[in-house]
Amino acid sequence: MAVEDPVVALIERDREEWRQLIRRQYRFRPWEARRIIRAHDDLLRWRDELRAAHRERARLIEAGELRVDR
Repeated sequence: MAVEDPVVALIERDREEWRQLIRRQYRFRPWEARRIIRAHDDLLRWRDELRAAHRERARLIEAGELRVDR
């Protein structure tokens, strides 16, 4: 049985609380709440992908496989 990472659990709980807050604030406009949550999730996903790309780029530069002319 795998143990859940407490940091990941905290982040997920915080995100779900944020979603519930948005749903409460826009309870009479659920389509607006869904749009805001979707945009927020897209931004988080993009940020995670960008971080992974930067890590990969740094790894390639460190390994000498990628040359950067700045």
